[in-house]
Amino acid sequence: MAQNSESSCMSIKSVSALVALFLFVANANAEINVEVGPAFLSGEFSDGGLLLISDRVTPKWELSLAYISDQLCNGCTHKLDLQRNLGIGGTRIGKYWRFEFGLGAAYFTNINRAFSKNFTVHAMLAFRITDRLSIRGRHWSNAGTGETNLGQDAFTIAWSFQ
Repeated sequence: MAQNSESSCMSIKSVSALVALFLFVANANAEINVEVGPAFLSGEFSDGGLLLISDRVTPKWELSLAYISDQLCNGCTHKLDLQRNLGIGGTRIGKYWRFEFGLGAAYFTNINRAFSKNFTVHAMLAFRITDRLSIRGRHWSNAGTGETNLGQDAFTIAWSFQ
């Protein structure tokens, strides 16, 4: 029991630190994007979801804060292995026509079967339907540097506040 409350306390501290960092760096004049959609474990179906808030701090750099819910998947026996996760990351953005693509890094508070390290590589591909609405695919992975490397995927709908 003491271990669970200790773990919860550490998780709350981690979340608070990540939110404070995000708010400190966020630029009031930048483009803010809010994304929601399903989250998947690479190679396994999951019923988790993703909420991601990003700040386009410059036209070529994005700072993001991601929340991934608990994930349950068919045939998985370790529910705690797929617990909710909070991450913060930075991504270099490129654009071509209505497409956007990005590559960056992220830090997640919990290690799980998706990536066995807190630090991950992040890739993003988006299609802007309008100036404010886009669909996006995201992938986080430890890039083969850890024992487990299933990766975490998300497909989202994003709305931009400019």
